[in-house]
Amino acid sequence: MRLAWVCLLTACGGGSGGRSMDVSTSFPVTQFSGNGPSPLDPLNGQTIDISVHWDQTDYNNGDGSAPQGCKPLTIGYGFGVTTRTAHGATAQLVQSQILDRLDNWDVAFQLCDAAGASSVTLESTINELNLSFGCFGVPATAMKKNAQGFPELTSFTATQCSATILDVSNNRVLGNDNFSMQIATSPAQLP
Repeated sequence: MRLAWVCLLTACGGGSGGRSMDVSTSFPVTQFSGNGPSPLDPLNGQTIDISVHWDQTDYNNGDGSAPQGCKPLTIGYGFGVTTRTAHGATAQLVQSQILDRLDNWDVAFQLCDAAGASSVTLESTINELNLSFGCFGVPATAMKKNAQGFPELTSFTATQCSATILDVSNNRVLGNDNFSMQIATSPAQLP
């Protein structure tokens, strides 16, 4: 979701500056498929526990491709480097084989008129490795919009999340389809 490349921030609505964000989640790997072998194989059945921090964020309101009745907000990787940290028993493997390799992270937040259609997604990809966490459980308290009707991201816990981590080079997929993801913003709302 590299919308910053697709559109000019001034044309799509966007900006930056002194706003930080943290996204964290923890879930067991319950889906394991592909041919492998992969350096990620030891994560089968284990818990992945990560946090991603942006000191500053870039944001925009999309390129006009959102479904009808939905308004997007994309938070891109900040001006500085994101701090990506693995925790728990698998921390060393997750840090070296996933987080250290993925340096560009996006959060896409979409508010929709239809019940259950709003979503939040955390993504990072390189040619060899793809990561995507998506959630449809956006609480009513997070349904905040600005004067133009675009989302304002606040701190909340998203539920009904699913994860896909794809080791492209070794054809290995790890995932989970039932966990939560926490988002914390400072100041209280972005943008």
